[in-house]
Amino acid sequence: MPLKLSHQLKQKLYLSHKLQQSLTLLTMDNLSLETFIDDCLLSNPCLERNEESEPVFEPNELYDDPTDWSASVGRTSQQDSVETQVESHESLQDSLIQQINCMQISPSQRQLAYVLIASLENDGYLGEPLVHIADRIGANIREVEHVLLDIVQQLDPAGVGARNLHECLLLQFDDQNPLDQWVKSFLIHHADLLVEEDIVLSEKTGFSLEDIQLMRQRLRRLTPSPAGGLFASDGVYVKPEIVFHVREHDQVEVEVPDTIRNTISLNSSWQNYTWKGTEKKFMSHAWSEARSLVHALEQRRETMFKLGYFLAEYQKSFIQHGVAALRPLVMNQVATALDLHESTISRVVSSKYAQTPLGLIHLKCFFSNGLSTNSGQDISIHCVKQRIQALVSAENIAKPISDQKITLQLKSEGIEIARRTVAKYRESLGIPTSTKRRQGVS
Repeated sequence: MPLKLSHQLKQKLYLSHKLQQSLTLLTMDNLSLETFIDDCLLSNPCLERNEESEPVFEPNELYDDPTDWSASVGRTSQQDSVETQVESHESLQDSLIQQINCMQISPSQRQLAYVLIASLENDGYLGEPLVHIADRIGANIREVEHVLLDIVQQLDPAGVGARNLHECLLLQFDDQNPLDQWVKSFLIHHADLLVEEDIVLSEKTGFSLEDIQLMRQRLRRLTPSPAGGLFASDGVYVKPEIVFHVREHDQVEVEVPDTIRNTISLNSSWQNYTWKGTEKKFMSHAWSEARSLVHALEQRRETMFKLGYFLAEYQKSFIQHGVAALRPLVMNQVATALDLHESTISRVVSSKYAQTPLGLIHLKCFFSNGLSTNSGQDISIHCVKQRIQALVSAENIAKPISDQKITLQLKSEGIEIARRTVAKYRESLGIPTSTKRRQGVS
């Protein structure tokens, strides 16, 4: 094969330096942004930090809602203040191991518990399927599942060790508490009605307004993240990017908190100075970089406000009433509504948190896929999973309900779903097939 030189014309799409910088800032959380700005201030004399007083962030005074968010029902409450969350230097794994060490269990169960705790994600969910864990350590799958359900999932915080959102919510109820028993049943059978106003919900279910309000208060304490914000993760703490205030008349206000560390401006002391030679070239480049950075920070703040206002309107029921009222939402919907690219929304949501009446939660928790209904509205997937769980729980143990019958039942309730989708959701809930459930009885 001969070697030769040739010319070729082609078009390529390049991102400008300003656009690259803007996208990079969108991806950063508050702590990463502060570190980045500190480096820019050291290397660029055209930037200076604003000397305005830093706003005080008092999470206990954010809300006018008279509900006592810190009140506990059942097991340990997870709605601690942000100060408590930030000051905690104990990791989730350390806390769980300490609890395991205080339990009277067999050595083999203790070792399996250690393995399961090591497999947990930072938010408290079990990040690896039980089958994979059992195969990796050469253990019996039933023994691993027994340790998960009866030992690990009984630890604090409530919901730890959950394999999905549905299981996480149900684990936060205390089965010995009559209120929790009633609310749990309500969540399973009427989750699709939680977005309604209290009066409408009372008329449709037959419960009094006092009962509905009591149920709302309990559901608000459910968290989609079992350990989100409660424990340190490798010494890195979380600061909210967006704060949702619940005001009078159920109004939700949005705040994007700024601090001194990420508020900068152009250094006016160098603007009228005449530079020469290499210094002129350096300062010219520095001024360009400084203007670009200040503009990118303004764009980042504006984008965060846009996202916050959209979520405050679209997920208002979720913010007010808890994760059980979460509406289906995908990033493409937000991108279309805000006239932004879907990748931009993904960058904004990545590694960022919001302060809400539910506590400190990941922005990704506002997003959930959904299924269509005959009424033209969508229902979130976790509500469908709850209904599947309820149908299986109420089945005749001598004649378990099949996936096909579950599909027909859901369709009769107006939920458009395929049998293979039901099977997938059933497997994600850890429910065996109807054949295996019947064999388990015998």
